[in-house]
Amino acid sequence: MYIPPMVNIPLHENKGECQIDVGAGTNSFYFSGNYAFTDKYALQVNGNASFHNFSNYYDILTDKDRDTYSPGGLFEIDYDWGEFSHQYGEIGFGRYNILNSVWKFETFAGYGYGYGYDEFENLYNHYNLGYIQGNLGRKIPKRNFEFGFACRISYSEFNFEYTNDNDERKTLIFDNISIEPNAFYRVGTETVRFYSKLGFNLMYSFESFDGINLYRGIKNEDLNYTGLHCSIGINIRLGHKKKT
Repeated sequence: MYIPPMVNIPLHENKGECQIDVGAGTNSFYFSGNYAFTDKYALQVNGNASFHNFSNYYDILTDKDRDTYSPGGLFEIDYDWGEFSHQYGEIGFGRYNILNSVWKFETFAGYGYGYGYDEFENLYNHYNLGYIQGNLGRKIPKRNFEFGFACRISYSEFNFEYTNDNDERKTLIFDNISIEPNAFYRVGTETVRFYSKLGFNLMYSFESFDGINLYRGIKNEDLNYTGLHCSIGINIRLGHKKKT
């Protein structure tokens, strides 16, 4: 029901720096952009879209088939317990270079909107989300290597539509809080770098799902969401001023 984006971790260094990330992960294509418009403040955009928006596949890793319990595999069509098809986008504002040291620290806050759906089960969810996050990282100039961590806390309102056992269309509206730690590394030239990210997600819902048991979205009266995801991609950095 909820497929989080990879946390956007630019670690800006100077005014005028612009970064673009393009990549793919276990459940989505990812895109992010960042621009430092002063020597302290920056804007960011971030988003993801599942593979099902472009093909027949929801995600890369699929579970066992729900009817035959046969083993799943890479790039198998997801008529199982897999994720929803989804799209999500967000925009944020933050401050960077807070520590002014070899360790870079920055904070961002923002708003996002997303939706997910499952054609096979006729499920639909759209949500509004607010978030705050902190990013911490360090660059090793001699190796053109950068690594870091982030922790993001988000609060969301879900509008989830499903069909009950009496073939009635129902809507659940409920709030959630998520904690999303991420880790990353980047390596390459000053302008073009390869990156890899690993993200976790722990979600708590302020709603009881007693008596609701669906194949996806809510299973055994528990909310289904992505707990672990990883991605690889390319980072392009423009306007960076190399320190002397």
